[in-house]
Amino acid sequence: MTVAAAGAETAETPLAGEAQRQYQAILERHGNQLSDVEKADIRRLLALAVKGVEPLRSFPLENANEPATMFHVWRADRS
Repeated sequence: MTVAAAGAETAETPLAGEAQRQYQAILERHGNQLSDVEKADIRRLLALAVKGVEPLRSFPLENANEPATMFHVWRADRS
């Protein structure tokens, strides 16, 4: 399958709410500078990004949950 064919399929696929808002924001800012192939590629990448974030967002966390490790800044003058 060529990139153009993949882009044509993706361009018709509806995006999830957040991805659609991001896509619209990109079009508002850079839409006149992007070709149809580039717009289809952006849609494809946004759809992939949303799929990658969904498992992270679905993990149950409360505000009281602390990180597994604490970040400590190393400073040469304090070692």
